[in-house]
Amino acid sequence: MTNSSNAQIDNVSVSANIPNEVSSLGNLQANGVPVSGDIVSGINIGSIAPSTTKLVTFEGKTQTLSTAATEQATATSNVSGATESDSVSINLTTGQVAGASVSSTPASSGFLAFLKRWYLWIIVGLVLIFLFIIVFRRLSSNV
Repeated sequence: MTNSSNAQIDNVSVSANIPNEVSSLGNLQANGVPVSGDIVSGINIGSIAPSTTKLVTFEGKTQTLSTAATEQATATSNVSGATESDSVSINLTTGQVAGASVSSTPASSGFLAFLKRWYLWIIVGLVLIFLFIIVFRRLSSNV
């Protein structure tokens, strides 16, 4: 859940409809803190400060599947009577582990995500400097 406004929002409730092929095992958490309740019937995650995000997670397990299927899961938030929802398609295949998440922000490409992580640029720069030193020493020793 992301609060993209400049004001704190209070009393935020979250629920998710989970396809019948997935059973909820629990381990429900909001920002890594255990939360009691059931994600299907809805939980209150409290307040969200301006321009911050609260990550709600839970564990689930697929039932035994005889055929592959694509199911839809929808997460719904309710703040002071205003409801918003977002959905994701979950591809269920036989014999494989699958994961899914629901997000209202568009997924960024791997390259854009890399650009946003400044510390990775520092590591890339250090590796390039190291490679330059090795190549320069080899070329200067051959002359």
